Amino acid sequence: DTELCVSFYQNVLGKLVDYDKENNTAYLEILEKFFENECHLSNTAETMFFHKNTLKYKLAKIREILGYDILSNEHRMNIMLALHIQKMNI
Repeated sequence: DTELCVSFYQNVLGKLVDYDKENNTAYLEILEKFFENECHLSNTAETMFFHKNTLKYKLAKIREILGYDILSNEHRMNIMLALHIQKMNI
């Protein structure tokens, strides 16, 4: 159900998407790369050409924007599913 997928995506990542649009930031891309690197800080920092501390700061900002811990099992699963929905271009 496309409507259900869109609603789920909005509930999980909508705040971050809106923040990126309003502030011309790329936090969604950072979150996506972080999960592509299996939430490994050093690998993600290296991939994105960030210092590890810069990435830590950006991830803390993402947590603040979303209002939840991105590494808790429930939220981690939801983020991964939402990112998959995004790739489906729904």
